[in-house]
Amino acid sequence: MAALPDISKLDDTIGAVLLGIVLSAMVYGANVWQAFSYYTKYSLRDGLMLKSFVALLLAADTLSLALGSHVDYTMIVTDFDNIGRNLYYLWSYGAAVILPSAVNASVRNFFAHRIYTVSQRTMCIPIVIVLSSIISFIFAIVYSIPRLQRDHIVDDTVYQARYMVACFAFQALCDTSITFGMIFYLSKRRGNFRRTNSALNMLIFYSFNCGVISVFCVTMGMICLIELPRTLIWTAFPLSQTKLYFCSFMAILNSRDHVRGLLHRPDGLAASISHP
Repeated sequence: MAALPDISKLDDTIGAVLLGIVLSAMVYGANVWQAFSYYTKYSLRDGLMLKSFVALLLAADTLSLALGSHVDYTMIVTDFDNIGRNLYYLWSYGAAVILPSAVNASVRNFFAHRIYTVSQRTMCIPIVIVLSSIISFIFAIVYSIPRLQRDHIVDDTVYQARYMVACFAFQALCDTSITFGMIFYLSKRRGNFRRTNSALNMLIFYSFNCGVISVFCVTMGMICLIELPRTLIWTAFPLSQTKLYFCSFMAILNSRDHVRGLLHRPDGLAASISHP
């Protein structure tokens, strides 16, 4: 059984949660700007479904930040003298896990569709991405729902040790598959045209950077949860990762016109790579 978090050490418990919320709020500001740029400049060619999907993700991203802020405010201010109960019994704590997991799963499935398009409808890697994202979301639900129904911290630490580690593991598999798939299939599109190769190299570099950051957040969260079970340091990483995922999603949408300009050729290569 996992050890109980030592709530007497504020730096690596409440402080870790607060730091994660501050970092996620900083990325959230960039997400709002990306969404504003999308709707004012880069959404002219998109249909209502994609625009609605972006709006839904932005609303969910906003709500997840509000839920995390509610958790931290309650721990620090409202019931400071009973932190242990709040940490494991707050309704917003469970919701703050489920909602970001849903956002992550949606964005990961978007990337799976992009890989499916770039690979000329190869199913292998997209299936791995979809299945691992669904499984990780299921583990997040299993971890969160019982927390809203239990009164004893000891019971909840069992869910923390088992299901969140499994959730992190499948997220790492999913993010690694996304990074590998994007790099592999974009590399196969290289040819003898300098402009085309330059644009592809830019996309590969971008995919690698986004993938490394995401895998780093998931891996560090899992390691901290396993090695430091008496702290809440692990929570800082998934809080930031969710915002980074939405940021990478919006950056892809907003960069399509630039990519189309670099890949403007009659063979249709630009459309197959830059279209979502």
